[in-house]
Amino acid sequence: MKTLIKNAQLYYQGQLNPADLLVENSKFTQIAEEISTDNVQVIDAKQRLVSPVTIFVLVLELINLLTCIRVRLELGYV
Repeated sequence: MKTLIKNAQLYYQGQLNPADLLVENSKFTQIAEEISTDNVQVIDAKQRLVSPVTIFVLVLELINLLTCIRVRLELGYV
């Protein structure tokens, strides 16, 4: 599963820098000022500061949401 975190602010070399982060299989595969790719889940960081801890929390929230949706579908609630 690929996840693209758009519009983040990364602290690097003493300053905040705009960045997009591409995550594949729980690993960063690309960090750039702008990333364009297809077939990914997109999370808009809305110019917030992104650190490894906040990224981990965002990914966990996404996994929890997808798990809840899957369970609801399996139980016929949707």
